[in-house]
Amino acid sequence: LDVTTPSAPQLLYSYNTPGYAWSVVLDSPPGNTYAYIADGSSGLRIRNISNPAAITQVGFYDTPGAARDVTYYEVKIFIADGTPGVIALNISDMAAPVLIDTRNTAGTAEALKIIERFVFVADGDQGLSVVKFTQSNQFDLAYLLQIDTPGYAQSLMVYGSYVYLADD
Repeated sequence: LDVTTPSAPQLLYSYNTPGYAWSVVLDSPPGNTYAYIADGSSGLRIRNISNPAAITQVGFYDTPGAARDVTYYEVKIFIADGTPGVIALNISDMAAPVLIDTRNTAGTAEALKIIERFVFVADGDQGLSVVKFTQSNQFDLAYLLQIDTPGYAQSLMVYGSYVYLADD
């Protein structure tokens, strides 16, 4: 969409994914722009969107659950994958993402955000889960804690030193 005039957005191009696109995050290394798409039962989709008139698939990874949210950290992608929890992929070769680690959480991983080396997860009926990742000799996702909330945590936002949950 071109939103140069916010009151009159214009659809420029669209691209259909094989699954149900839940969320997208962008990365712009020199010369390219990539979209990492959490595509539900179709897992992660990686698209080169540098030229919106010629969007191309670069790679994909079929996750075991339903990819609901995605975030990028260095050359790693973290996916909130529903009941399987959090999935970490190495995307140094975007054409062939490699599984680094998975960590089951207490609930259904709906959304995630990263602060430093902590992954905060909106974890469905279990509230907020926190997973820490380390990278000494080997990458590792370690489940730290879970804080139950009164409803179903669907989304979250980090602002300063606070995590805000959308919890119905």
